[in-house]
Amino acid sequence: RTYDESSGVALWSSAPSITGSAGSLTVTQGTSTVDGNSNTIYIGHNDGMSVINEKAGDAGNGSVKYYTNSRITEDMAGDIRLMAPLNGTLSTSTDANTTIASADASVKLNPLTTSGAEGQPAYATGVRGTGLTFDGVNDYVCTGTTGTCADDTDLDFPGTGSMTFGAWIKTSSASGFIMAKDDSQTTSRAYDFGVSTGKLYAEIYKSDAEATNVTSTGMTVNDNNWHFVNMIYTFVANGTSTVTFYVDGRQDYTVSNVVGPIQNVVSAFSVGARTYTGSFNFFSGSIDEPFVTAEALTPAQIKHMYEVGKRALQNHTASRIVGVTGADNYQRLMGNASGGTSTS
Repeated sequence: RTYDESSGVALWSSAPSITGSAGSLTVTQGTSTVDGNSNTIYIGHNDGMSVINEKAGDAGNGSVKYYTNSRITEDMAGDIRLMAPLNGTLSTSTDANTTIASADASVKLNPLTTSGAEGQPAYATGVRGTGLTFDGVNDYVCTGTTGTCADDTDLDFPGTGSMTFGAWIKTSSASGFIMAKDDSQTTSRAYDFGVSTGKLYAEIYKSDAEATNVTSTGMTVNDNNWHFVNMIYTFVANGTSTVTFYVDGRQDYTVSNVVGPIQNVVSAFSVGARTYTGSFNFFSGSIDEPFVTAEALTPAQIKHMYEVGKRALQNHTASRIVGVTGADNYQRLMGNASGGTSTS
């Protein structure tokens, strides 16, 4: 198996320089967080360290996590298409018509931008470091640069197989879209994932005129607490494809009467709303670590991501790492496999 910047589980976002010393490579057997049986590989390089959790017999659905001296990413599983840390300066707003620096921690390095003189979400304490707080009126960010939302084919459905969408959210609002690829132009509707009547909700489009709307009957997520939410879409056939929701590491709801495949469209991917004129359905609350991967994550993977994120969320003190000041900076370095409970 080869791991580099172009492999399915990417070693790093660009080609790193590995020293070749014995201490640069460590392998532990049977410790993979993906399946509990495969190897975990630790690789040190000039940019930091990459930790690869393998999945034997299905190498493309392993995961990778990047460590530097200033941040730790979330686990990026399988064919990762976006992993947005949304880190910035606490209590400041994003600038209008501005490309967000280092928006995507994945190998895809997809740019995100604010759009318009209004609609500037603010950085606020998140699950790991900061996230973005959206006002529910006109705030959102989208793929593109310098204020112009643009199509991004990395966020298209691959034609067959599955996609998993996820994020940490905190809201008291009954409805709003977390992420979407859905525009009001012709042949521009693909998918929406959000909250409706306080529960998880999705819209899946085979065409602009043929869609399935899915509303969970499970857990309420608009209690103004942080929740890790996921949607998995798996194409089987038109009318028998599946949508499964997860909340806080547990399956919440599933249906198997969904249209498919999802049509690939020329529209921007957005966080905090959809870019459908007249029906944005803006999200009110906070979003952190939104991600998309072209894989159906396993229940074990989703549970692990939730547990690691929860450990980061529990650590709000900056006193346990010398030289680190500010709870948000500390949180960016917490949430590893041995993280503890809150001391605050």
